[in-house]
Amino acid sequence: MAMRSNPVDSSRADAPFPQPRGARHQKQPTTDIRQIKSKLDLASLVERHAGELRREGGYLKALCPFHKEKTPSLAIYPSRQRWQCFGCDRKGDVIDFLGHVRFNGLWDRTNSSQFKEVLAEATRIAGELPTNSRIPDPLTIGNSGISPAGEKTYELRDPAGALVAYHIRVENPEGVKVSMPYKLPDGSWGLGDLPKESLPLYRSQHLASSPGATIVLTEGEKGADVLSELLPPEKYLVLGTACGSATTPGEEALRPILGREVVLVPDADEGGIAHMQRIALRLLEMGAPEGSVKILLGYDLADYREPLEKLLARKVKTVTPEMATRWRQERIPEFPVPKESGNREHPGFVPVWLQPEPRPRDWIVEDLIPEGTITLLYGDAGTGKSAFATALALHVCTGSPFLGKQTIGGPVAYVDTEFDAEEFVRRSYALSRGMGLMGPPEGIYYLRTQGSLTDPAVRAQVEASWDFAPAMVILDSLTLGAYESDTKDVAAVVEILTWLEELQITALVLDHHAKPSPGANLSDYRPYGSFAKHGKGRHVLQLLAGEAGGTAVRVSKSNLAPRGLTLGFSLRWEGDQILLREEQLGSETLAGVERNLPRSMQVLIALARHPEGTSAEELAKDLEMGQKTVQNHLSVLRSLGKVQQLERGRWVAK
Repeated sequence: MAMRSNPVDSSRADAPFPQPRGARHQKQPTTDIRQIKSKLDLASLVERHAGELRREGGYLKALCPFHKEKTPSLAIYPSRQRWQCFGCDRKGDVIDFLGHVRFNGLWDRTNSSQFKEVLAEATRIAGELPTNSRIPDPLTIGNSGISPAGEKTYELRDPAGALVAYHIRVENPEGVKVSMPYKLPDGSWGLGDLPKESLPLYRSQHLASSPGATIVLTEGEKGADVLSELLPPEKYLVLGTACGSATTPGEEALRPILGREVVLVPDADEGGIAHMQRIALRLLEMGAPEGSVKILLGYDLADYREPLEKLLARKVKTVTPEMATRWRQERIPEFPVPKESGNREHPGFVPVWLQPEPRPRDWIVEDLIPEGTITLLYGDAGTGKSAFATALALHVCTGSPFLGKQTIGGPVAYVDTEFDAEEFVRRSYALSRGMGLMGPPEGIYYLRTQGSLTDPAVRAQVEASWDFAPAMVILDSLTLGAYESDTKDVAAVVEILTWLEELQITALVLDHHAKPSPGANLSDYRPYGSFAKHGKGRHVLQLLAGEAGGTAVRVSKSNLAPRGLTLGFSLRWEGDQILLREEQLGSETLAGVERNLPRSMQVLIALARHPEGTSAEELAKDLEMGQKTVQNHLSVLRSLGKVQQLERGRWVAK
């Protein structure tokens, strides 16, 4: 039988791949959740419904509006636009917050009718804001936003006095900052094509008139104005960064102060300290004279009662090459320089007792893919690892729930060492149609490697390809990605995984396990080859295929969360689409999966089939296990809160 070739649309000179079925239809516009979220300010919405916000380190705290409490337990992370309540365990993004407000704390993001209603409300709010602006409009936002009491406009001028942009500070009636959008001199919102790091330092136009003054650089325009009133102008010229603490001013912005004595005065929080540390490192890299860059650490100016000039004269530290090396080793901004103490410094060690408590870890996919680390996904051949990873990538791109778990929307880079771009695009179209889309969403990128990842040149090619800052990188797969090395070679495996760690990205790394022995329990299997694969994985997922088309994904190891989470799903072709469906453990679709799960999970699933409860003896017969073994597993499950013991030796799943 002759192989059927895929028709190619020759009318498209730029089409590198065959056109998939359904491409002849006009692609219908879909709601861009990321664009909507970018226009809504989470802190503003929380403050509208929760009241006063209080800053603690790099995040904000408030009383949770979804349950009664006297001590604030709601944490807001403005830089990531995420929130979490540690009292009621509700959490999510700005869409989730609006959902809980709309449905009185009973929001379910996986409920399509609720999601559509809240998304429509969010779209309405976002559509009423100026383009590229996050200023809440008091006339249109109503109960879903916060009305600003006032705003102050700061002019950002270069050293020659030319106006570059406006930076607008919007405050609520209590004087708390709500948002700080930019505006160009022509009146358009945002910065257009102007990078934030190229913005001039605030008050740069005064440099020429103060040639001998010491530069005092602080974060933000408001702080610069305050300090300029407190310091003698004949000795000090106060400037402020205008790019936000998450961005480091570029060489264009810093060059006018290069060669001057510079004192960096950070905000007394983790983000503010890291911001000034990065500026110090950049000035040194630009060739700042030795001893010219100083920094004030361990002091909150708001609480300091002595004259500020005396503080700057006595307490600043010169940024030495040794200090800069230590900062680089500590991977700023993860570890801010600790406040001054009487303890002797130990280079390379972090004094834990002096560190502020880090924010809770975020998850790209709730409970499955932790942010900022490596997750290893492995399974036997034919379990659908690549299709699973592609479906996960599409859900992350759209910010839609994946197997009932919340996702953080963002671009995804899929780095493939096995197949080719045509097959990936074909599969992406089929999975996208199964999600109700006409085609793959914006933000998914594909790269087929040309060589082994043990080759530095290939790794450089991979790194250069994701200038779009992906939320997650998927590597498919580790074994074939190192094909020029022995797959059992510990050094090669550690080299690739260490490379991913040093990039400080969220990575999902696919791999295989050895050919199983007949009748073996696959939950005991580890990734094929080097033991270092499983050991280096901070979070490890395993796919287990059933006999009727279903598959289970389980957390087999985790240094970041409790292990044991198991979710069932199926991937089925229906016409020109692939449908991803959630499946309940114990269902016919997942028949055969149970015998490859840990025994405690087998006991729990078997017990769930008896809603009225059953005995350990009956379970032992059903599972063909020893009664004492079943009894031991039930005791462990009870300690985990998953089962309950009834009268007369009967047990029931919770």
